[in-house]
Amino acid sequence: MTGVSPLVIEAATGLRTCNIAQPNTTLAIAGTFALDSYLQNNSRPKFLIFQFTAPDFSPMNSNGRLYEEGALQLIRHKLDLQTFQLFAMHPMQALEFSEFILRTALLDKDWAGGTYERAWAEVSATHGRFTAPSAPLAHCLGDLEERAPDAQWIHDLRSKYSVGGTRVLVYVAPHPECDNSYDFYAEKIAPFADNRLQRFSIGLFNEKNHFTHEGANLNSTHIAADIARILHE
Repeated sequence: MTGVSPLVIEAATGLRTCNIAQPNTTLAIAGTFALDSYLQNNSRPKFLIFQFTAPDFSPMNSNGRLYEEGALQLIRHKLDLQTFQLFAMHPMQALEFSEFILRTALLDKDWAGGTYERAWAEVSATHGRFTAPSAPLAHCLGDLEERAPDAQWIHDLRSKYSVGGTRVLVYVAPHPECDNSYDFYAEKIAPFADNRLQRFSIGLFNEKNHFTHEGANLNSTHIAADIARILHE
């Protein structure tokens, strides 16, 4: 889920909440590995909410690319034969990934500022929320690409995880109000999402697909209201 504040949801519903946020480049390589690992080691949740930005209602095709975020997750947490085979299929990109890791660890590391420590402290304190430290946007950074939702993929997500008493909700994240793709997505996604596509002020975003703290809290307030309503049905 993008831009979610678990503590806001906990305060409104009384339910313990955890946010497992993944960029689409991780999902393209590692799929739902992080979520599946969590479910294997914890009790079944009452609610499982997937929230995607509008273009991500269709899974991102890696097109043979070894995206760094997904590759890093596999190296850290799923170092098995399947992962080695994936890297072997992309030898040049595997070398580029190795160079990226070395450069990040040795040359680009923030030795004095403690960037990683600050980020992890926020994630730990908020049960999974992390917002980029950038300033709020003043205008859109270009329209989101228009990709039709994948009905079968959404159906399969619901079917796979709607077990053991877990209720699955699939949400579309709020859209920047200045983005011209709103009408396209409002129509295309309506049959597949459990909420309507909302518009947020661009000042609630600090990157193209990422909220400020205020944006994340407002987004979470809407989610919490839906959960609270369901609990009282």
